Amino acid sequence: MVKATILGKSADAVALKTRERVKNTPGRWWMKYQYLILVVYGLFAWSPLTVHAAAAEATLDQAATTVAEAPNSAAGDNGSLRFNGSNDVVRVAKPLPLGETFTLAGWVNRTVSNLDQEVIATLNDPADGRRLYAVVIDGHGDLCGSPEGQYVFLIGEGGENPPLCSHVVAELGRWHHVAITQVNPHDHRLLIDGRLTVSDSRSAVVHAGAATLSFGSAEGFGDAFGGLLHGMSLTARPLLIDFVPERQPLTVTPETIALWSFGDGAGRMVKDRTGHGYDGLVSVRKGRPSPGSDEPGPKWSSDTPSRTWDTLP
Repeated sequence: MVKATILGKSADAVALKTRERVKNTPGRWWMKYQYLILVVYGLFAWSPLTVHAAAAEATLDQAATTVAEAPNSAAGDNGSLRFNGSNDVVRVAKPLPLGETFTLAGWVNRTVSNLDQEVIATLNDPADGRRLYAVVIDGHGDLCGSPEGQYVFLIGEGGENPPLCSHVVAELGRWHHVAITQVNPHDHRLLIDGRLTVSDSRSAVVHAGAATLSFGSAEGFGDAFGGLLHGMSLTARPLLIDFVPERQPLTVTPETIALWSFGDGAGRMVKDRTGHGYDGLVSVRKGRPSPGSDEPGPKWSSDTPSRTWDTLP
């Protein structure tokens, strides 16, 4: 067999010589392994696991920023606001969104008996001031009869809808958790101390839209509330089952529209803890006091449900 020659040398000899030159050339092995290391590192750096890890880290950073920027719902919660039972009121002028489902709830301590309809809170139509919903105390039984002084949920104006009577008396000096809830535009409930006391279903749609809110009194409707309010909230969810009311500072959730601790302790504003800007003005039924005025209005108190265990249900 005839072997091929290259410049007078056989092909086998040339190949052998070339392999020996490559093998004995300094740094050749490092170049090969360095290239391999770069390839492996590049594959890892752009792998789906690495991309997902980077995205997760960014998400955690964003979540940490969100938590840091969230309002401190516990600030100023250790207190309440005392209404005199005559003309005290807190007005939230900015209309609140009332969808088809909502709950207005908070702690109530009645300290003054007016023997009349004592208005704890009202939700009103921002266009004409017409009452949409209210929670009151039926002082001498005009709405529900016996027992006198029970918590009542009113829906709409006047007698267009029957009142929801709880049959739970608002005893003087005792904290109760009171909640009115619209499960949907047809179904409504009144819960006292976390327990369902009465529910109602009707064919007509009552309301779904916006409303202004006032605590402690309502111009042109009933008498003022005399007592303490603490930890009131408006949420975009219904209360469907019995529950244990929170006695400690409330927290803001994604469903919280507004939260008023009534524990600000100073000034003429009741701050909305959600940061949504639904702050209330401490005032009186007739007129609006100017800054620094001595005109009477609700007074700050250190009393809360969490401090007075002996008066809790």
